[in-house]
Amino acid sequence: MSSPNPKDAFTILVTGANSGVGLATCQRLIDEFLDTRPSTTHLLLIPTTRSYSKSQQTVDTLRAHVAAVAKAAEQRKPGSGAEYETRIHLRPEQLDLCSLRTVRELSRRLKRGREVGGGIQKIDAVICNAGIGGWNGIDWPKCAWLVLTDMVHAITWPTFKKADVGRLTASQLPASVTENGALDGVPNGKAEQREAGNEHASPGLQLGEIFCSNVFGHYMLVHELAPLLKQGGMSGASGRVIWVSSLEAYASTFHPEDDFQALDGPYAYESSKRLTDVLVLTSHLPSTQSPVKEFWTTNDEKSNDSRTPRMYLAHPGICGTAILPLSSIILTWAMLAAFYLARWLGSVWHTVSPYKGAVAPVWLALASEGTLAAQETPPPSKSPQDEDDVNLETRRAVGKWGSATDAEGRERVERTEVEGWGWSGRVGENSVRRLRGRMRGAQNLTKQGREGFEELGRTSWEKMEELRKEWEDRLNAAGL
Repeated sequence: MSSPNPKDAFTILVTGANSGVGLATCQRLIDEFLDTRPSTTHLLLIPTTRSYSKSQQTVDTLRAHVAAVAKAAEQRKPGSGAEYETRIHLRPEQLDLCSLRTVRELSRRLKRGREVGGGIQKIDAVICNAGIGGWNGIDWPKCAWLVLTDMVHAITWPTFKKADVGRLTASQLPASVTENGALDGVPNGKAEQREAGNEHASPGLQLGEIFCSNVFGHYMLVHELAPLLKQGGMSGASGRVIWVSSLEAYASTFHPEDDFQALDGPYAYESSKRLTDVLVLTSHLPSTQSPVKEFWTTNDEKSNDSRTPRMYLAHPGICGTAILPLSSIILTWAMLAAFYLARWLGSVWHTVSPYKGAVAPVWLALASEGTLAAQETPPPSKSPQDEDDVNLETRRAVGKWGSATDAEGRERVERTEVEGWGWSGRVGENSVRRLRGRMRGAQNLTKQGREGFEELGRTSWEKMEELRKEWEDRLNAAGL
């Protein structure tokens, strides 16, 4: 695989690419790019992992995948195999989303090519996939009861996982950096207890580990890469950011007023995914535009490019991955068997394999602007005087796109209901087909609920921007 001129390649960065859905996303990107794009186009894939050894393993796996795809193409059409291999290019990078320093280092490496006129000139899509579950086991009595009495629902929206409470990152700054002994970097009190769990940490210089890995690290990365994303995209549009969420983004686990980073309960993963949903689904609304515009503005931009990259929301359904630690291979096989049974019993969300789970984020990354615009075009308003008709952008049928399958495992992309947003942010929307993938007890979207969700989005964006600026000031002061 020779290096292309990155300026001419369709460039996608995928975080957490060494295993599970992240690795499958890279493989599916390769397959669908080769199948759907002209033979003159190239794909530059930037898989990120937390270490050099994992990067090498990922590259070896992806090269073997490309070789297998090329071999199959050669058998179908002699001469096409070599062409396939020359169109795929890999640039592995190391990134620890729990370390804001490594986030900055990666963004600087990627932007350096643009500054000197060589290397990467643009990024067409960033897929924010990496994440930590934070679970340490299963409440087996509760699991057994729920599975025996309501299996499909229990393993689609599980509530029996046990998780650590108050997990923190290592200190984000060198030990020599102090802030007058203040603990303002640790939110919501209980600072002494949290510091006690990390004897090498500097007071006040930590973040919630799951919050940082799943949301804030990506948030900082995308902000830093804004200049490259503004130069990316298809058909004159800017680049895309695809956030990978979860079906477990329960509204009840997100407490922005007093526990924004979810350090006070065993629900950090679920809270981080709810925050992801809220940020993405409200990113286009007028009420959030002040903090959103600040987010997309960086100090190192050389142009006044007014284009704004667009955010999309996806989830992989229910996949059998290692994010939930199980103590034996027998339990792993039992989990997979339960997933297949749930699918056969009518669940649309049990994709089971990571490759099938990757269908939604890959579709969002590679679909044409016209295709995505058609999916987000709202129906005509009942009244031409409707104030929403003034601005089509504010009426976009923005949704959470999930990877789904039928009973035979044929994958597809489906909208997913979000509490407070519904399927597309429109009050009154409903369909029999979508009800099949609906969480039991979900309420129809009301005007009051929609307004509450929008307000939640506004305050969440403001808090994220406040936190970003706070940590940028700290990193700058430390010379990082």
